[in-house]
Order: sequence, then C-alpha cells, then structure tokens
Amino acid sequence: MHRSGPVGGRRLVLVCLGAAAAVAAAAVIAFAPRGTEAVPPPTPTTAAGPTVAARRSGPSNVYVLGAGPARLYKADLEAGRIRRFLKLEHDAMEMAFTPDGRTMIAMGVDGTRLIDARTGAVRGTVPLLSTPTTMQLSPDGGTMYLLGLVGPGRLRLIAVNVADGNAAAPVDVGASANAIALSPDGRTLYVVDPGQVSMTQDGTIDYGPGRLTAIDTATGRAGRPMVLPGYVQRLVFTPDGRTAYVITGDAVTPIDTATMAAGPAVEVPGDPLDIVADARTVYVLCEHATIEDGEMVVAPIDVATAKLRAPITVTGVGHGAYRITLAPGAGRAYVYGGGSTIGRIDTTDDTAGPPVKLSGAPHQIDFSRDGATAYVLTEESLQPVDTASGAPGKAVKLPRGAVGIAAG
Repeated sequence: MHRSGPVGGRRLVLVCLGAAAAVAAAAVIAFAPRGTEAVPPPTPTTAAGPTVAARRSGPSNVYVLGAGPARLYKADLEAGRIRRFLKLEHDAMEMAFTPDGRTMIAMGVDGTRLIDARTGAVRGTVPLLSTPTTMQLSPDGGTMYLLGLVGPGRLRLIAVNVADGNAAAPVDVGASANAIALSPDGRTLYVVDPGQVSMTQDGTIDYGPGRLTAIDTATGRAGRPMVLPGYVQRLVFTPDGRTAYVITGDAVTPIDTATMAAGPAVEVPGDPLDIVADARTVYVLCEHATIEDGEMVVAPIDVATAKLRAPITVTGVGHGAYRITLAPGAGRAYVYGGGSTIGRIDTTDDTAGPPVKLSGAPHQIDFSRDGATAYVLTEESLQPVDTASGAPGKAVKLPRGAVGIAAG
C-alpha cells in the first residue's frame, strides 16, 4: 500500500494490501464514531474469525498509476518497459489488490471500481456516496471499507462486498477522522480521532489528546472511545493483532487490543515520524536534532517487553527521510524519502547495512509476494532492488507524473 501518512505527505499512493498487511497493518489519523453507532457488518464470519486469503505464489505483477487523466500501466521489468493496461475516466486516489491478486480496487473521485487484474475489465462500480479519503480491505479480500467526507464536519463509513460491489448503508461517523485500520485477523475495525491542533496566544502549538475506538466487524457495534495520551500520528499492529502501537506526540504507546488498555508510553530518541512492526520488534523512524547530516535514527522496541533496544543509526538516506517499511518475510527494513538512496536494516540483528543508491529519489516502495524484491518508485522510473543483497536492478523509465505503484 503508500507517503500516505500525515507527516510530510507527498503523493497519492497505490497500496497493496496483501503480504505487506500480514507483516503489519498500519493506519494514519482516523475518525471516531459517535457513541455506539453501528457500522454495517461485512459478510458474517465463523466463530474462528474471518479467513485470511492466501496470496498467490510466483512472480508479482507490478502496476504503475499515471496522473491526469489516470492511466494504469503494467511493468515488464525483464524487458525494461511498461505497457498501457487501462485508462480510468477520472484520477484514482488509491488502489489495492485482493490477496489472491485477481481483483484491483481503484478508489477515485467519481466512485470506486472493481477491476479484473488479468483483463483490465471493470466488473463493478460503487457509486460516489461521498468524497473518499481512504480504504481498507479485509484479510480475506471479501469486504472493503471506505471512509469519505460528505460535507463540512461530516465523515461517513461504507462497507462494500467485493464480490458483487454492493454497498451497505453508509453510517455517519463524526468529523475528526481521515483513515481507518483493520486488525490482522479482520475481526476489529479501529478508528482514531487524532486530536485537535491549536495555537495558544504566545504562538505555542497545542496538541489535544487523540481517541481510539474499536468496532466489531461481525456485529458492527462500536465500543467506547479510548482517550490516548497525546496527539495521534500513526498506528501499527503486531502480526498477531494482540498489541497496537500508536505514535502519540513524541512517544509510542502500546495498547492491549483485547482489553483496550494502554501500557506505559515508550520514549524514543527524537521526533517519531513513521512506525512498522514484525513479530519481534516495532521499528520507529525518528528525526533527531543532533544527528549528522544524511543520517536518521530508528528506535527498535522489543515486542515481548515493550522496552527500547539500542537505537540504530541509518546513514546515507538524507535528513529528510520520512518512511520506514518492512519487506515481508525477508528480514529487512528500509528507510527512505530524503534523497536518492535507501537505508537498509537487517531486522534479525538490528544492524544497518550500506545504503542502496538509486536512479532517483524514492517516493514509494512495494514488494514482491515472496519479499525477495523491492519495487521502488522514483520521480521518473521504477527500479527493482534485491532485498537480500541490496543490489539495484535496471531502472524502467516511467511517464512523467507517475503517482504510485502496486505489486499484485
């Protein structure tokens, strides 16, 4: 899936909600429902919970989204070229693949389309019920949740059956949100009110506390909002879904998802910008005032103890790096966004390797289904990188104005 977050966001993004979501389901600032208003439930699940659809094996197809009017291209990395795949009537804001790779979902200003990934045929359209801001796809690929703005101070949540495109009745969910997050098992939809930002008379910026609300996707019932100890920037789950880690102001707060109880906040060495998690570690990308130019700090938090391990200094990535991402199953984390290089971390021992030099400044990274290859979108190219060695492959030139990539 994507800078999709609130910190230094640059472009609209394509999101792949498959293997990457299995590593860590992340969301940024979200909405808060009022009271216990019910959200339309998706297709009923068994007592064991929703089925997590298996992702396809074999090589990934890589798609590139061009801008105005939106065109979807398919990349042939071996041949070093792209071909036109589909023209959309209006610009797409976000795109996702179902886990089996058969369906692409394009969220645009004129509606959300269900597209056959093999033929490019549009097999269904969800009418525009609001101005969409973000979407989340259930782990089994059966239900899509859309969050949209319907007027000043009014946000609406819509649940859509991916198989037939039928949408449940929309539900008004308040005024303070712009994203949503699903637990890794799909049983719970989390919404976040980030908190209010205001300025005092002396010019100091005041950040109000955020709120987190859990909604049962089987019943559509929302629990009472949980007040968080600071302004909320990003949220990430551990793969087992037992703990959510939330950037709250200048710290990271762990939350037990079973009890909705917050643990002690973990102070990190700098201003937290982005966060990802695997089964062992939560990695927090931080901006540090005293760090050397071109370096960034990544703070590893041990999942078992919720304690901070020794910070990792990542060199050669530029002081403006703002994203960190995990290669699924490959034992690598990547830091990028501050220059024409990518910082690499071996997540098995928290060591930073030499930076990867690219053909241009990276704006988005997605991965092959097996995690063996990183696909990097730069200003004018798509470039593969071997995740094990860090060796960059041949860059494929893209049309000017490419706004996102997705591997499905």
